[in-house]
Amino acid sequence: FVKTLTGTNIYGPFEAGFADGFACTGGSCAAGLDVQLCLAKLQYECSTTVNTQLFHDVCGGHASPYHYHTDFLCDYNSTDSTQHSTLIGVALDGYGIYGRYEGSNG
Repeated sequence: FVKTLTGTNIYGPFEAGFADGFACTGGSCAAGLDVQLCLAKLQYECSTTVNTQLFHDVCGGHASPYHYHTDFLCDYNSTDSTQHSTLIGVALDGYGIYGRYEGSNG
């Protein structure tokens, strides 16, 4: 697995899937859907409220073992779009993984 510099696993953008009744009543999510599409599909299909705690917390991670799929909001200053985001992790190919901002100052 790829990990952040703080040791949190980084997975790809896709969910493992949710069977009917796991996240809500009346909705399921096939493995391989990206996280946001899976959540939107469940919110559309379900007859009950979707258990959003199964998805991302305020830091962008979830589950056991705790991991990220997309943005690692607590590992860098995610509110400052004027600066390049700091190095968060290193991919298996050796390239750096950064937050969402490239910066606007240069």
